[in-house]
Amino acid sequence: VAPSGVDEDALKATVNHLSVPEQALALARAKTLSVALGNPDAYTIGADQMCALDGYIFDKPGTHSKAEAQLAMLAGHTHTQHCGVVLARGEEVLWEMHASATLTMRPLTAHEIRAYVAADAPLRGAVGLPRHHLETAGDIGAALRAFEGQAT
Repeated sequence: VAPSGVDEDALKATVNHLSVPEQALALARAKTLSVALGNPDAYTIGADQMCALDGYIFDKPGTHSKAEAQLAMLAGHTHTQHCGVVLARGEEVLWEMHASATLTMRPLTAHEIRAYVAADAPLRGAVGLPRHHLETAGDIGAALRAFEGQAT
């Protein structure tokens, strides 16, 4: 695993006129190419995920309090996770795709939200419920009421 070093906030400012799926692909493409250019003979796969709720796009929370606030916004609502994935070799993009999943969360108590954030510390990624956490988190594992889309 090689971090791309891409300034996501700066890049998001230049692609915010695109649809959310196109933004996710643009971020994934930039990350992939950033790593691929330093490893021109290797195949490089990069991805990005964006969470959207009623037109609002979530950023990485960075702090526990922001993560709790974001999770509280999602609780009881339906949101969409957009994932862009890109395969490149050197500066050539060989393949890319976008997939979306629509998730409906049940209402969560403040206690459940605090417990989830304390256990998972989702500070550097999009707030949501990662698959591994759904399988191991007890009560919070039942947070999803509905899932529609690709689970891969």
